[in-house]
Amino acid sequence: KNSNVVSTQDGKYYIRVGSTKRQPSKDELARLFQRSRQIQFDETVIEAASLSDIDLARVDAFLQGLKQPALGESKLPLENLLLNLRILKADERGVFPTVAGVLAFGKNGQSLLPGAEIQAAYYRGDSRTSEVLDQKAIRGAVTEQIEAAVSFVKNNMRVGSVIQGVKRIEFPEYSWEAAREAITNAVAHRNYSLAGSGIRLFMYADRLEVLSPGRLPNTLTLESIKVVQFARNQLLASYLAGMGYMEKRGEGILRMIDWSRKNQAPEPKFELPAEELFQVTLFKRVSSSPESHS
Repeated sequence: KNSNVVSTQDGKYYIRVGSTKRQPSKDELARLFQRSRQIQFDETVIEAASLSDIDLARVDAFLQGLKQPALGESKLPLENLLLNLRILKADERGVFPTVAGVLAFGKNGQSLLPGAEIQAAYYRGDSRTSEVLDQKAIRGAVTEQIEAAVSFVKNNMRVGSVIQGVKRIEFPEYSWEAAREAITNAVAHRNYSLAGSGIRLFMYADRLEVLSPGRLPNTLTLESIKVVQFARNQLLASYLAGMGYMEKRGEGILRMIDWSRKNQAPEPKFELPAEELFQVTLFKRVSSSPESHS
């Protein structure tokens, strides 16, 4: 129950497995420190990366969105500015891009962070044994992944409409806003230390699932996520907030529920189906007519 990672007097770490204990692997120990907030993985450096792996045009666009001077207009040397933004980080070995810096501004983040992608699939039926109608491996910077995943949902769902007066009223199968929020949250809060494990976006005949690698961070529970705000990747979340993709008030879950309700759909479901997996399920609109659409 202690939120800190503790060791024995001789400096060994153990994890409990049922009624027994064993020493964790390096990956397990890293995740343990991350969950305790003693290590923030998105602020660690990637030694295999360098400044040349950062797309400076993306950084410029980010600064312009914040109404800050562009890179060429700054009085600071480029490296110092990127260090201040925590896109780069210095340690005793040198200066390297951070995980968050590569995710948000990298030229080819997947070559440095395998699994930092979204695997999307659209099935004819209600299970993964059904015929696959569309599929896509979505890569690139995190903002590109969000936009491409939302487009995948829009392209594969039906949208009914009626004309009321001079207005065209649409009633999509899923709330676009709820789907966008679920995808954005997965990209922002997934556990990137789980190398090789990507986000999965599955569309079925009756529902949409977003599966994100990693359990809920720290002390969050399925009951508390509706009211408690906590970001696993705080630096990455701050970049996404600066780009207009997130807010920091912790209202995303409540908005998903509200948008689904307004779209005449059942309330989303939030689950932990496996040890290192968080799942959001959005359900289709119950009514196929727009009479009660709001």
